[in-house]
Parts: sequence; C-alpha cells; structure tokens
Amino acid sequence: MPIRPATCLEQGLAVQFLLARHGYPARLHIGVARFGGGGMQAHAWVDSGGAVVIGDSPVLGRFVTLTVLEP
Repeated sequence: MPIRPATCLEQGLAVQFLLARHGYPARLHIGVARFGGGGMQAHAWVDSGGAVVIGDSPVLGRFVTLTVLEP
C-alpha cells in the first residue's frame, strides 16, 4: 500500500496536540478560499503566540476562517 503525505489538517491536529501537551497555546484554524475558475480550496493551519507554526502560505490571507479549535 503506498504511503501518502499527511494533509494540512492531519499535520495541524498533530502539531496542536503536541504543543498543548507541552503547555504551549495552540489554535487550529480551518478555512476556505476561492481561487481561479470558481474553485474552492480548504486549508488548516496552527498558530501559537500570534505566529503561524505550521500551514503558513503566501496566500494564507485569502482564506476565510470557518472555525478555530482550541484544546
């Protein structure tokens, strides 16, 4: 069975868990954005202390946050 890379949501959940377990604040953001041709894309990222820890992107500002999960 081929191994696939982890999705941004899977990575975000793992990082949020590890940060929270070690006492760091960690918020998991889940958002969507529209890109060319009318398509939508979903993305997840984690911030801690006001900085994006994982999931940063040059187009992150285009994503509208649907929800923020805190441990």
